[in-house]
Amino acid sequence: MIRILVAEDNELAREWLCEELASDGHAVMEAGDGEAAAKVLREAAPIDILLTDIRMPGAVDGWELGEIAKQYAPGIRIVYVTGYSEELRKLGPNERMLHKPFLYRDVRRAIADLGS
Repeated sequence: MIRILVAEDNELAREWLCEELASDGHAVMEAGDGEAAAKVLREAAPIDILLTDIRMPGAVDGWELGEIAKQYAPGIRIVYVTGYSEELRKLGPNERMLHKPFLYRDVRRAIADLGS
């Protein structure tokens, strides 16, 4: 079972992703902003995959959350989600990018591509 943290400020998108991931048999945790997600990373069991929106309210955006995640869980795999093309950057081997709008099969493919 893969442990996935979904960090997404859009409640409907977050609920949809969490429901789909759970129906695939993953252990899913969720956070509505970067600060809450960072707290989960500090306090929860090790997370295997972080699925994070890049633009979220508050002081911690998705890029920074990814760096925080790497500190708490070296080797964590990260799927970044964005609706803005200017937010692109070079990704590491354990990182993938999804562009909004996307289908759940795109999420499934990104997770499979990162390995389990």
